[in-house]
Amino acid sequence: MNTKLLIQKEQQHIRKYNVLSLAFIAIILLSLLIFFIAIGINIGVLFATFASQGPGVNTYALSIGLVVFGFILFITILALFIGLIILNIMAAIKYKSIEKILQVSEMDNSQKQLFASSYKIKFIISLTFAVALALLMFLSAFFGFFILIIFILLIVMFFIQLFVLLKDKFKVEFIQND
Repeated sequence: MNTKLLIQKEQQHIRKYNVLSLAFIAIILLSLLIFFIAIGINIGVLFATFASQGPGVNTYALSIGLVVFGFILFITILALFIGLIILNIMAAIKYKSIEKILQVSEMDNSQKQLFASSYKIKFIISLTFAVALALLMFLSAFFGFFILIIFILLIVMFFIQLFVLLKDKFKVEFIQND
């Protein structure tokens, strides 16, 4: 196979990973929003009932239902986070394989270095996001403040993934025949 076809095949895999990653990020952000709303409703209901006449059976049922819902949502978010980390690692591996394909190709050195540096940067970004998410997930288990940082990082990742997808859609990277 020639270099162009090999790289296009790897780029298709990366595009799939980016689309999945974008979907995971959107679902996580929506789930986090619902999770925080459920916690807010739960706290609001408890404060309102304790302040008025004391808790009733309906209050306990609502509170337990929201706690169970929140726990299920938390497990879902955790699974999506792990999936997102794995997707970023897989994309990083594909970027590294494109870099290896370019090293053995028969293009001139300047063109080879240009493409290799582009993929090296994408490799570093994907790996950095995976490591940052894993570290922030670990730290948020001990310190709740890191959830806010994760939320901000996810929003940044969402727009970066969207930018990469749109850029790849409108600008097809081509490599001259080798």
